[in-house]
Amino acid sequence: TEAGLTWDAPVTATDGTPLRRRLIEWVGAVEFFPGDGDLRVNLQLLARSVRADESLLERKEYQALGGELALPVDKGRWKLGLRFNTGLNVRDNYVSPQVAYLGWEPHEIYLKAHVFDGRPSSLSGYHEKHDAIVLGLKTSF
Repeated sequence: TEAGLTWDAPVTATDGTPLRRRLIEWVGAVEFFPGDGDLRVNLQLLARSVRADESLLERKEYQALGGELALPVDKGRWKLGLRFNTGLNVRDNYVSPQVAYLGWEPHEIYLKAHVFDGRPSSLSGYHEKHDAIVLGLKTSF
């Protein structure tokens, strides 16, 4: 877990005026392997609060649950994955399923999707029409 307090975080009033306000952020995370198997589960809980009397373009309060699931299959030659984030106090959903082929070392070929859905005032609402399917090559030396 980690917490942060920022005294002069940049925010923007609804009239476009740049402001500096106090910001409190907290995140807690846990990672585990159910049944001592190969499935890796990472869960993260996030809370953010901006202390401001003015109306802001940014959300003053935000809580979300996010994380990742990863499962190696076929003796580690393939990896299935899922990254996600969902707002708890506002409809703000992101999901990214992935399949990757790791059997061509040091290369990884992957296919993933980025899917957004949310209220217009949320990050996923802003990106709702930016859904994407990605085919990629990653090389590590």
